Amino acid sequence: MSNSDTSNRLSFIRTAGKLKDTARSARTDSGKLESVAEHTWRLTLLAISYADQFPDIDTLKLLKICILHDLGEIIGGDIPAPEQHTSKSAGERQDFISLLHSLPADLQQQFTDLWDDYDNRTSKEAKVAKAFDKIETLLQHNQGKNRADFDYAFNLEYGRRDTDAFELTRALRAEIDEGTRRRAEASLPRDNITPVELKAFVPATDYKLSKSFYRDIGFQLSSDTAGVAYFVLDNCSFLLQQVDALPGTPVMMHLLVESVDAWQRKLRNQHIDDKYGTDIPDINTQPWGMREFILTDPCGVCWRIAENITHPANQENRNAHR
Repeated sequence: MSNSDTSNRLSFIRTAGKLKDTARSARTDSGKLESVAEHTWRLTLLAISYADQFPDIDTLKLLKICILHDLGEIIGGDIPAPEQHTSKSAGERQDFISLLHSLPADLQQQFTDLWDDYDNRTSKEAKVAKAFDKIETLLQHNQGKNRADFDYAFNLEYGRRDTDAFELTRALRAEIDEGTRRRAEASLPRDNITPVELKAFVPATDYKLSKSFYRDIGFQLSSDTAGVAYFVLDNCSFLLQQVDALPGTPVMMHLLVESVDAWQRKLRNQHIDDKYGTDIPDINTQPWGMREFILTDPCGVCWRIAENITHPANQENRNAHR
């Protein structure tokens, strides 16, 4: 080999090094844009890792195709599959050939024949390279730290023609597709349905009297605007609304407290029954594990004031310690 030939081949290698700075749309695990050279490296790693599963192919030819297949992107760059509205083959082929000018004519022809073989899927080696090229791309998309708007759903059909060509690549694709589906589902916009607060509207046909009643039984009036009063007691709250008549269906509220006995004593000591013409009945133990009594407000709204118990059979012991 002459010094000139050595130098010319080295010039080609220098030019090919630009592939390290040619970015793809995929991102690495850290979020950095992947280079075409990085994609090419792992494609060749895939090829030699599974080459034994294709005993009838020329492994060296397969590796040559893998290494050369994206070299033309040094000039034209990588065009993401979703943006390829027309075939990029013709332009990329010309870019690829232009990079070979410093090589000997026979090597230029060999490399061009390999590129054409890959592009046209002529040999089995080219078909295997095409299948692994799609596998590597899908794999990187699944493990990379991509942008929030990355279209994972597109990948579920991307390159299937090539990956379905062999039983092995179909199986690899099926496994990768599971990861793609998970990432596609995780990237879908989610409705925020986290509850902030739940309050009931309690009707009042006598708005002034009802406000007095709820203040007397312990609720604090937080606001009162346009016939709607906001009552609060610790972490509990409700809205009292002025109405002309109660709904046809009886209104019932449930107030869970720590000590139903203390609530009953408080209301009786304040003579709420005499003041508002209501009844403060005895406490009953219910089969669903609660002790409660029912308080009716001046407008007919029923409140079940209750506390949780572990089991009705334990009530005698609970009363003994009150």
